[in-house]
Amino acid sequence: MFKEMKLLKPSWITALLVIVLSLLSIQNYRVLPAKEDIIFAAIHWHGPVLLTQTLLLCLIAWQVVSFRKIRFLVAIRGKDEVIQKNLLKLMTMEVIGYFILFDGSYLLTGHPIFSKGPVIIGILMLVLRMVLVWFLGLLLITTYTAPYPGLILLGVLVVNLFYHYVIEMNFLLIQYSQTYDPLWKAFNLNR
Repeated sequence: MFKEMKLLKPSWITALLVIVLSLLSIQNYRVLPAKEDIIFAAIHWHGPVLLTQTLLLCLIAWQVVSFRKIRFLVAIRGKDEVIQKNLLKLMTMEVIGYFILFDGSYLLTGHPIFSKGPVIIGILMLVLRMVLVWFLGLLLITTYTAPYPGLILLGVLVVNLFYHYVIEMNFLLIQYSQTYDPLWKAFNLNR
């Protein structure tokens, strides 16, 4: 049992997986148009949300579910809270590491940071995305004791995509800049 506890500590393998996921997100920066900003790259381009953040959530779910096998042995010793606290620490470090690498690497590209809208709204959008992924990771930690972990994973992935396509794309991006508004595009790009 305690050999598997080593997986709960931040290891080189989990750090490497998070780095690889971040590098998958930033590989599209090579073809990013020069005038586009970080909001376009992180949210409007769909790649980070659809691919790497979904893979990050699946990695967190895999780590949590891998400890379900020994849950009864842990419960007998009264160490359920220890496992869950360590899973919470690991998940928090993975999410923060992913976003620091992803957003930090964008800053190194030389592209403008917030060129299309207000800086405050742009920062709030990026922080809200990070908080959402952290909260979804927190929900995934509940799969350690939940009877149907697959339903929680499915719900987490649906909430992630719902937030992206409904809230971010239809409301938050328009608040950030009118250039993301389909109605504005229809009237101004055809002239």
